Amino acid sequence: MLLFWYVDEGSAVVEEEDLAEIETAKAVVIVKAPASGVLRQVLVREGDAVDPGQTLAVIECPD
Repeated sequence: MLLFWYVDEGSAVVEEEDLAEIETAKAVVIVKAPASGVLRQVLVREGDAVDPGQTLAVIECPD
């Protein structure tokens, strides 16, 4: 389950910045930004279930 987003849509993010917290059956995991850019779209809302490998958000990277 996605517990919390640290960053809002439209915000700039830096590679390795904390984006969100996910709770699994065994642990709470911090999801880090895979690249720098702008968080354009959140695809999973707080409280929603998350499947392994599921895309959580769209980050637009600069050219």
